[in-house]
Amino acid sequence: MIINFPNLITLIEKYITGIVNNNHCQLYAIYANPEHVHMFVSKSPSLDEESLATIIANSSERFINENKLCVGMFFMAFLKFYQQTINKKSK
Repeated sequence: MIINFPNLITLIEKYITGIVNNNHCQLYAIYANPEHVHMFVSKSPSLDEESLATIIANSSERFINENKLCVGMFFMAFLKFYQQTINKKSK
């Protein structure tokens, strides 16, 4: 497990909520598991899905690492998987 303390998970959920709001999107629901996050988001017309995912991933990764919320370095491997999935669907 990367992050398993309820107060840290809540902190990350609040941080991601701020990222979404600051990018003119609406977050309707968020649930952070120890290894991944579920979100229900209405995105701004000015952003595509990949851009929003990249902004959230990069910002939250930096937040987790700078605040030492996990042992070792945390990185968003899911983003590469997401981008590969989107690329396959568009072909």
